[in-house]
Amino acid sequence: MVSAALTCRSNVSQVTTSGNSDAADSNESGSNGDERPERVRKQRPALPKFPGLPSADDRKASDRTADAPRLVMVSFWLWFVAGAAGVLCGILLLAAKSQLIDELIKANKNASLTPDQIESGTTTLVWMIFLGTIVFAALFALFAYKARQGVRSSRTILTVLAVITVLFFYLLFRHPVGLLSALLALIATVLMYTPQATEFYKGDDSRKR
Repeated sequence: MVSAALTCRSNVSQVTTSGNSDAADSNESGSNGDERPERVRKQRPALPKFPGLPSADDRKASDRTADAPRLVMVSFWLWFVAGAAGVLCGILLLAAKSQLIDELIKANKNASLTPDQIESGTTTLVWMIFLGTIVFAALFALFAYKARQGVRSSRTILTVLAVITVLFFYLLFRHPVGLLSALLALIATVLMYTPQATEFYKGDDSRKR
């Protein structure tokens, strides 16, 4: 009986030891499972940086609006008024389309040109002028904003746009509001070439060097 009792006690000890070992292995595997996501997070690569994109500091440094002289600011607002006057000219022309067609039909001396052809051609021309005034107004606003920031190339583009506007309204299509738009664009261009404005735009060249 003593031998049987010792044998039973030995078996119980082995079972207990095996159970503790399994529990320890389970705890270790559980702890490893909990730690694995943390290691994955630590090894996760950082988001790539794009050096070609300007940072907030770079954009702030490139914005020289606060340094713009008074004449540049006056030119900036004149470009907006010139664009608005051009759009108004297009609207007035569109509103007077029927009257313009009637006058052209009455003044027509070409027998091969029918009234329908005159109406179709005039309607197309009026709509093209109207859409052109909208496009030019948008370009005036865009490049005037850039010119106010000291971008020298914007001044050059605005000069070209002003020349086109003056030639169109003074030589091709004379309209009082259109002439006003061309005059304002011309004044705005001249203001961008004054000594103060020229000195302001020289800063754009120094930043590029």
